[in-house]
Amino acid sequence: AEAGNPEGMYVYAQRLWLGDENHKPDKRMALWWYLQAAKTGHAMACHRAAIAFGEGVSPFDPGGKKMATFHQIPSIVTWCTSRAHALRCGTSKPFSKFPSVVSWNLKQKLGSGKEPNMVQACVFHQKAAEKGVLQSMYAYGQQCAQGLGRPVDKREAHSMFMRSSVGHTQDEVGALGDVQW
Repeated sequence: AEAGNPEGMYVYAQRLWLGDENHKPDKRMALWWYLQAAKTGHAMACHRAAIAFGEGVSPFDPGGKKMATFHQIPSIVTWCTSRAHALRCGTSKPFSKFPSVVSWNLKQKLGSGKEPNMVQACVFHQKAAEKGVLQSMYAYGQQCAQGLGRPVDKREAHSMFMRSSVGHTQDEVGALGDVQW
């Protein structure tokens, strides 16, 4: 994956998404790898990125400093206030030797509790549909029909449902009845 192989990026992302004996599930990091593979044109990576955005997962930002572990406070007065508040709330553990440094235990919820990003999901389903991923064709058709992440477009929805029905099940073909002209 790190060598730039799109298939390697996709496989590694799948392992991160599902977890295995070597990795705990990490949906944010998996989405980041899906996006890296999608940049190279990997069709299934586009599809999986769309699913992740639809579930409300936000990608990991490797250059960002969002997960702070240490907070330096030069003032003794500020340190005393912070220390008292931290001990009262149980949110941090002050260092004993260095009164100007406080260790904050900030834990973000990794990819959970967020609203689905239907605009991004729609964009990536469209990319995957253009590359021939049948599941994305169907999902993009649903988004077009319902106006999820884009304006309602019944013609595009019908086109996507027809294209996806070539290789799909009767349930998905039956969804054509949901599109009202």
